[in-house]
Amino acid sequence: MGLLSEILDAVVTAASTIVNAAIEATVKIVDSATTAWEEYQKKQERDRLPEPERQKEIATDKLIEINNEIFRIRDRYLNNRMSANDKKRWHFLNNTRNELINTINNMGEVLVSKEISKQPNAFEGVVIDTNKAHIFQGQVGVSMSGKRCPVCNRNMIIQWNNNLTTANPNNFFWGCTGWYFKLPNGKQSCVKKLSVTNADLSIFARTDNDEAKTGNELLTALTLEPESTKIITGRMDGIESDQRNQKRGSKDYRCPVHGEESVLRKKQQPNPQKGLLDYYYLACPHREQGCDFVVKLKSAMQLSTFLRKETGSGIL
Repeated sequence: MGLLSEILDAVVTAASTIVNAAIEATVKIVDSATTAWEEYQKKQERDRLPEPERQKEIATDKLIEINNEIFRIRDRYLNNRMSANDKKRWHFLNNTRNELINTINNMGEVLVSKEISKQPNAFEGVVIDTNKAHIFQGQVGVSMSGKRCPVCNRNMIIQWNNNLTTANPNNFFWGCTGWYFKLPNGKQSCVKKLSVTNADLSIFARTDNDEAKTGNELLTALTLEPESTKIITGRMDGIESDQRNQKRGSKDYRCPVHGEESVLRKKQQPNPQKGLLDYYYLACPHREQGCDFVVKLKSAMQLSTFLRKETGSGIL
């Protein structure tokens, strides 16, 4: 857990949102973010550390190397060629991977602190109701730190019944990321779920965008208009192409198992009745090696949040 979430005792997401901020006044959150950012700057100067963005890049590059080596050892194991030294190396690599993922998460919180302290007027406290559920929905799948599973202590992520075109607050829940960690027998390591509480639905979020100011159902309707769908599809297809060509992923959507940036993919056979809301998903880059982690972009606000992070502008 990073400094900001420790100060606030909240879940800080990479989408610049502090979830479960009911007891915190907006001014206190801004003050806490400013304090966290100033403390980091002092540490950065004292320890001669790189900028937080650069630290994330360094950790990510090292993480890719670590994961590739882990998969090479796994291949030797599957072919009954794993040595005692391989086993020791595998444990070392797994510990190193966990340390790198923690570094990435912590730097993510530092960057959230920086953003809030530099642009306090872009944020406000929001109580999620049916008309504002899409603001919360935009956080579905975004990497985060702070909300821990009471069973295994892994991070939990916001999820919802994505068979619904428009969600309401009762449709959200917390799912343990242990679901994506497989045991030797093939079962999920942890399947714990928690209901979203009223406190979870009092959040501190960026609201300086048209999508946040538009009602839940209206945003969905506008997104599914034929001309809007055509424009959004073109933008999403362009991002998918760029990611493939540049061999990169989306920095705020990371696989909880491998820690790497998830990559945008388009379904080959989407449900025609759902249209645009069944076209795209984010997957772990190690999907072909058996990783099941997927974030389905099943709502207008998820698409908008993703587009804003990738291009600087959302749907509207």
